[in-house]
Amino acid sequence: MRKEAKNKILKYLQERLFEIGQTSVLQENESLFLSGKLDSLTAVHFLLFLEEQFPQQMSNFEFDIEKIDSVTAVLDSLKIKK
Repeated sequence: MRKEAKNKILKYLQERLFEIGQTSVLQENESLFLSGKLDSLTAVHFLLFLEEQFPQQMSNFEFDIEKIDSVTAVLDSLKIKK
């Protein structure tokens, strides 16, 4: 489950980065928002994507930008198991 979720999230984020001209491959531990790669509007869209893809895990999610700052942080915050 975790690998599938990781791949979905990476694909989504890589597409958003590509749209704004960033073509480097995203690493799962790479900072997204605190580094300035993505902005607050992207954060909103990303949260909507997560809610659509992982509704059960999002039910108790308390927003903190650090919880969505990397793919690994998202997976840990949503408590997606291996």
